[in-house]
Amino acid sequence: MNNPYTDKINIPTSIVSLILSFLAGHIRLKSQAEDYNVRMQYRYLSMTDSLTGILNKKACEDAIREYLDTNANCYGALLFLDLDNFKNVNDYIGHTAGDQILEETGKLLVESFRSTDIVGRVGGDEFMILIKDFHDSEAVLKRKCTMLQYDMCQTMLRFSVESSCSIGVVLFQNTNIEFQDIYKMADTSLHRAKRSGKNQYVIYNINEEK
Repeated sequence: MNNPYTDKINIPTSIVSLILSFLAGHIRLKSQAEDYNVRMQYRYLSMTDSLTGILNKKACEDAIREYLDTNANCYGALLFLDLDNFKNVNDYIGHTAGDQILEETGKLLVESFRSTDIVGRVGGDEFMILIKDFHDSEAVLKRKCTMLQYDMCQTMLRFSVESSCSIGVVLFQNTNIEFQDIYKMADTSLHRAKRSGKNQYVIYNINEEK
Protein backbone atom coordinates (compact mmCIF):
# COMPACT_ATOMS: atom_id res chain seq x y z
CA MET A 1 0.00 0.00 0.00
CA ASN A 2 1.46 3.38 -1.07
CA ASN A 3 2.47 5.87 1.54
CA PRO A 4 1.16 9.35 0.55
CA TYR A 5 3.99 10.98 2.46
CA THR A 6 6.57 8.93 0.57
CA ASP A 7 4.94 9.80 -2.75
CA LYS A 8 5.13 13.51 -1.93
CA ILE A 9 8.87 13.13 -1.29
CA ASN A 10 9.49 11.06 -4.46
CA ILE A 11 7.89 13.56 -6.85
CA PRO A 12 10.17 16.54 -6.09
CA THR A 13 13.14 14.18 -5.79
CA SER A 14 12.42 12.84 -9.27
CA ILE A 15 12.13 16.36 -10.65
CA VAL A 16 15.47 17.37 -9.09
CA SER A 17 17.09 14.21 -10.44
CA LEU A 18 15.72 14.92 -13.89
CA ILE A 19 17.03 18.49 -13.81
CA LEU A 20 20.45 17.37 -12.60
CA SER A 21 20.56 14.72 -15.30
CA PHE A 22 19.66 17.31 -17.94
CA LEU A 23 22.34 19.70 -16.66
CA ALA A 24 24.95 16.94 -16.62
CA GLY A 25 24.08 16.01 -20.21
CA HIS A 26 24.21 19.64 -21.26
CA ILE A 27 27.64 20.10 -19.66
CA ARG A 28 28.90 16.91 -21.30
CA LEU A 29 27.70 18.01 -24.76
CA LYS A 30 29.19 21.47 -24.27
CA SER A 31 32.51 19.93 -23.27
CA GLN A 32 32.47 17.65 -26.29
CA ALA A 33 31.68 20.59 -28.58
CA GLU A 34 34.53 22.62 -27.10
CA ASP A 35 36.92 19.69 -27.53
CA TYR A 36 35.81 19.32 -31.15
CA ASN A 37 36.30 23.03 -31.82
CA VAL A 38 39.79 22.90 -30.31
CA ARG A 39 40.70 19.87 -32.45
CA MET A 40 39.38 21.59 -35.57
CA GLN A 41 41.33 24.73 -34.70
CA TYR A 42 44.54 22.76 -34.27
CA ARG A 43 43.85 20.92 -37.52
CA TYR A 44 43.27 24.22 -39.34
CA LEU A 45 46.48 25.67 -37.93
CA SER A 46 48.44 22.57 -38.88
CA MET A 47 47.26 22.91 -42.49
CA THR A 48 47.59 26.68 -42.89
CA ASP A 49 50.56 28.83 -43.75
CA SER A 50 50.77 31.30 -40.88
CA LEU A 51 51.82 34.25 -43.05
CA THR A 52 49.47 34.04 -46.02
CA GLY A 53 46.52 32.14 -44.57
CA ILE A 54 46.46 29.65 -47.46
CA LEU A 55 47.45 25.98 -47.36
CA ASN A 56 50.98 25.17 -46.28
CA LYS A 57 53.28 22.92 -48.31
CA LYS A 58 52.23 19.58 -46.83
CA ALA A 59 48.50 20.33 -46.84
CA CYS A 60 48.65 21.64 -50.41
CA GLU A 61 50.57 18.66 -51.74
CA ASP A 62 48.35 16.20 -49.84
CA ALA A 63 45.21 17.83 -51.29
CA ILE A 64 46.58 17.68 -54.84
CA ARG A 65 47.72 14.09 -54.36
CA GLU A 66 44.26 13.11 -53.08
CA TYR A 67 42.57 14.75 -56.08
CA LEU A 68 44.81 12.89 -58.53
CA ASP A 69 44.47 9.57 -56.70
CA THR A 70 40.68 9.67 -56.39
CA ASN A 71 39.84 10.94 -59.88
CA ALA A 72 40.63 8.60 -62.75
CA ASN A 73 41.22 10.25 -66.11
CA CYS A 74 41.00 13.66 -64.48
CA TYR A 75 41.20 17.13 -65.97
CA GLY A 76 43.25 19.93 -64.47
CA ALA A 77 46.15 22.36 -64.62
CA LEU A 78 48.95 22.61 -62.08
CA LEU A 79 50.64 25.99 -61.74
CA PHE A 80 53.98 26.49 -59.99
CA LEU A 81 54.49 30.22 -59.37
CA ASP A 82 57.69 31.90 -58.18
CA LEU A 83 58.25 35.61 -57.45
CA ASP A 84 61.16 36.92 -59.52
CA ASN A 85 64.18 38.32 -57.66
CA PHE A 86 62.33 38.21 -54.37
CA LYS A 87 65.59 38.11 -52.44
CA ASN A 88 66.26 41.67 -53.61
CA VAL A 89 62.96 42.76 -52.02
CA ASN A 90 64.06 41.51 -48.62
CA ASP A 91 67.57 42.89 -49.05
CA TYR A 92 66.64 46.41 -50.19
CA ILE A 93 63.29 47.26 -48.61
CA GLY A 94 63.24 44.83 -45.70
CA HIS A 95 61.65 41.59 -44.58
CA THR A 96 58.53 43.34 -43.30
CA ALA A 97 57.69 44.58 -46.79
CA GLY A 98 58.62 41.16 -48.16
CA ASP A 99 56.19 39.49 -45.79
CA GLN A 100 53.46 41.93 -46.80
CA ILE A 101 54.04 41.12 -50.47
CA LEU A 102 53.80 37.39 -49.74
CA GLU A 103 50.60 37.97 -47.79
CA GLU A 104 49.12 40.00 -50.66
CA THR A 105 50.18 37.30 -53.11
CA GLY A 106 48.24 34.74 -51.09
CA LYS A 107 45.15 36.96 -51.16
CA LEU A 108 45.54 37.56 -54.90
CA LEU A 109 45.72 33.84 -55.63
CA VAL A 110 42.65 33.08 -53.52
CA GLU A 111 40.72 35.80 -55.38
CA SER A 112 42.00 34.65 -58.80
CA PHE A 113 40.83 31.05 -58.51
CA ARG A 114 37.69 29.23 -57.48
CA SER A 115 37.08 28.13 -53.92
CA THR A 116 37.19 24.51 -55.13
CA ASP A 117 40.72 24.91 -56.53
CA ILE A 118 43.77 24.17 -54.36
CA VAL A 119 46.03 27.09 -53.49
CA GLY A 120 49.11 26.80 -51.28
CA ARG A 121 52.46 28.28 -50.39
CA VAL A 122 55.10 25.61 -50.91
CA GLY A 123 58.29 27.60 -50.36
CA GLY A 124 59.61 31.00 -49.33
CA ASP A 125 58.25 32.77 -52.42
CA GLU A 126 56.83 29.75 -54.24
CA PHE A 127 53.14 29.00 -54.64
CA MET A 128 51.27 26.08 -56.14
CA ILE A 129 47.77 26.06 -57.58
CA LEU A 130 45.73 23.17 -58.89
CA ILE A 131 42.84 24.21 -61.13
CA LYS A 132 40.43 21.30 -60.81
CA ASP A 133 38.27 20.04 -63.68
CA PHE A 134 39.94 22.32 -66.21
CA HIS A 135 38.25 21.47 -69.52
CA ASP A 136 39.20 24.67 -71.38
CA SER A 137 41.82 25.01 -74.08
CA GLU A 138 45.50 25.83 -73.67
CA ALA A 139 44.74 29.29 -75.08
CA VAL A 140 42.43 29.98 -72.14
CA LEU A 141 45.15 28.85 -69.76
CA LYS A 142 47.63 31.20 -71.42
CA ARG A 143 45.28 34.14 -70.89
CA LYS A 144 44.88 33.10 -67.27
CA CYS A 145 48.65 33.12 -66.76
CA THR A 146 49.05 36.48 -68.50
CA MET A 147 46.36 38.08 -66.30
CA LEU A 148 47.88 36.53 -63.20
CA GLN A 149 51.29 37.98 -64.04
CA TYR A 150 49.78 41.40 -64.67
CA ASP A 151 47.92 41.37 -61.35
CA MET A 152 51.07 40.24 -59.58
CA CYS A 153 53.07 43.13 -61.07
CA GLN A 154 50.38 45.56 -59.91
CA THR A 155 50.57 44.10 -56.42
CA MET A 156 54.33 44.64 -56.40
CA LEU A 157 53.96 48.24 -57.57
CA ARG A 158 51.80 49.02 -54.55
CA PHE A 159 54.95 48.44 -52.53
CA SER A 160 57.07 50.48 -54.96
CA VAL A 161 58.68 47.29 -56.22
CA GLU A 162 59.15 46.64 -59.93
CA SER A 163 59.12 42.89 -60.10
CA SER A 164 57.19 40.03 -61.59
CA CYS A 165 56.57 36.32 -61.35
CA SER A 166 57.40 33.26 -63.40
CA ILE A 167 54.98 30.37 -63.82
CA GLY A 168 55.48 26.75 -64.76
CA VAL A 169 52.30 24.98 -65.82
CA VAL A 170 51.29 21.41 -66.53
CA LEU A 171 48.03 20.87 -68.40
CA PHE A 172 46.47 17.44 -68.18
CA GLN A 173 43.11 16.39 -69.57
CA ASN A 174 41.55 12.94 -69.40
CA THR A 175 44.81 11.66 -67.92
CA ASN A 176 45.96 9.47 -65.05
CA ILE A 177 49.07 10.91 -63.43
CA GLU A 178 50.97 10.65 -60.16
CA PHE A 179 51.67 13.70 -58.01
CA GLN A 180 55.45 13.30 -58.07
CA ASP A 181 55.44 13.15 -61.87
CA ILE A 182 53.30 16.24 -62.34
CA TYR A 183 55.29 18.09 -59.67
CA LYS A 184 58.55 17.46 -61.55
CA MET A 185 56.98 18.60 -64.81
CA ALA A 186 55.71 21.83 -63.25
CA ASP A 187 59.09 22.45 -61.61
CA THR A 188 60.90 21.91 -64.91
CA SER A 189 58.50 24.28 -66.68
CA LEU A 190 59.10 26.91 -63.99
CA HIS A 191 62.88 26.67 -64.44
CA ARG A 192 62.45 27.06 -68.19
CA ALA A 193 60.38 30.21 -67.59
CA LYS A 194 63.13 31.55 -65.32
CA ARG A 195 65.83 30.83 -67.89
CA SER A 196 63.76 32.55 -70.57
CA GLY A 197 64.22 35.89 -68.85
CA LYS A 198 61.70 35.70 -66.00
CA ASN A 199 58.21 37.20 -66.02
CA GLN A 200 57.42 34.31 -68.36
CA TYR A 201 55.22 31.25 -68.26
CA VAL A 202 55.88 27.86 -69.80
CA ILE A 203 53.03 25.41 -70.32
CA TYR A 204 53.68 21.69 -70.68
CA ASN A 205 50.70 19.90 -72.21
CA ILE A 206 50.78 16.23 -71.31
CA ASN A 207 48.18 15.38 -73.93
CA GLU A 208 50.50 16.52 -76.72
CA GLU A 209 52.63 13.47 -75.95
CA LYS A 210 49.84 11.16 -77.03
